[in-house]
Amino acid sequence: MTIRNSRWLTYFLFAALALGFAELTTNTFWTLRPAPPPPFNQWTRACPIDIEGALGVWAARVQRDNQWQVYTYGASAPAPDVGVEPAFVDMSGKPAIVCRLSLLRVPGKPEPGADWRLGHILADASGILGDKVELRLRIRGDRTFALTRASAYIYDGVGGVGAQISRITPEWQLVTVKMTVSPAAPRLEFWLRLLLDDGIVEPNTGTIYFAASASLVK
Repeated sequence: MTIRNSRWLTYFLFAALALGFAELTTNTFWTLRPAPPPPFNQWTRACPIDIEGALGVWAARVQRDNQWQVYTYGASAPAPDVGVEPAFVDMSGKPAIVCRLSLLRVPGKPEPGADWRLGHILADASGILGDKVELRLRIRGDRTFALTRASAYIYDGVGGVGAQISRITPEWQLVTVKMTVSPAAPRLEFWLRLLLDDGIVEPNTGTIYFAASASLVK
């Protein structure tokens, strides 16, 4: 074999290897590409929550922002779709920044497995074990809403305490929840849940506003 033929053979082999690698890469990409996301959605929104006093001092060490975790899930139907953003409103004659929930797509009839909730999570509760905490939630709507499975609650990874919310009106109402943090608690979570499983929000369109605060109490 001449040197020239040898060179052509080398080029041919390199070309074949390159095409084979490209084919392998393409096939692997299409085989291993991520599956479509499940109907469970999670994202964060910066909405106000006031964590006061000694609890606020501890929260500043483990949680440096006012992010709310937003969870929506639909088992037998599309997950609820709710806009979440800060808003300026009049509260008892004074301007205040609150969290606005815009109901974009919420089940109008019971949907088993549905879930819609917002939570502010302190990832470390080691500095407040055994302390009693209080969540205060002021809430109103742009119209009157009837809710069958709504609540405000505190959860610490071991147990939780909640207060039912069955009606939201255009007037501000106060919902309070108190709980003693377990000595074995890994974290501390504050939640507003407006829809669960076969619960309904009626009407299923409109806007809800809330302002949340939390502190240690005796």
